[in-house]
Amino acid sequence: MKRARHIHQKVERRKNILATALGLLEELPFQDITMTQVAERTGLVKGTLYLYFATKEELFLELLRDQFHGWFWDLEAGLESLPRRGRLEAAARLLADTTAARHTFRRLLGILHGVLEQNLPEESALAFRRELLARSLAMGALLERHLAFLAPGQGFRLLLHSQALIIGLQAMTEPSDTLRQVLDHPDLAPLKLDFGQAFLEGILDSMIGLKTENKRSRHRTAGAQQDPSDSEAQS
Repeated sequence: MKRARHIHQKVERRKNILATALGLLEELPFQDITMTQVAERTGLVKGTLYLYFATKEELFLELLRDQFHGWFWDLEAGLESLPRRGRLEAAARLLADTTAARHTFRRLLGILHGVLEQNLPEESALAFRRELLARSLAMGALLERHLAFLAPGQGFRLLLHSQALIIGLQAMTEPSDTLRQVLDHPDLAPLKLDFGQAFLEGILDSMIGLKTENKRSRHRTAGAQQDPSDSEAQS
């Protein structure tokens, strides 16, 4: 394949590499994918592939970045159509449905800390974390605008709770082949979880907890601001 000399050619080649990596991830476990396979399927020599991504982990971190963008987009669109009543439950369902629908997102987020960030150039890790923080803060603020029970800062915390749930439940609901066979034993049935349902239950608990925390904080603030003469009269 000829060398890409123009900016648009390099952008298209980068998109092609990412699409190829995504296709391989849909076929194989992450650990079985090699940069040689990506290069061959993309029609590149491996040396050219490394001009775009220094490591396999950097390549798949970029895929996760795209997946985060898609998830945030789904959430933003869904928040606009939440019903007036039952918003807490509807928002929990929105988070659960958009997460359950993004299998690749869950897989990549599940290996972010233990795998993807272990073999990265520092500048790539820093850029990813800074962008994720900025996008998460913006999405957290949007959650707070649409969900009146969230106090400032709680929208961001809700997203952190969501990501923690995804990472934990992804491992529990998609175990190794050996563990999957073990869990098929009838006496171990309670350990078999459905990701969507388990995530819904977990995020609903988190949202109720944040709502309760916000309500208690408002009560404490109101009590602190109460006129001392009122307290004396009540006593």
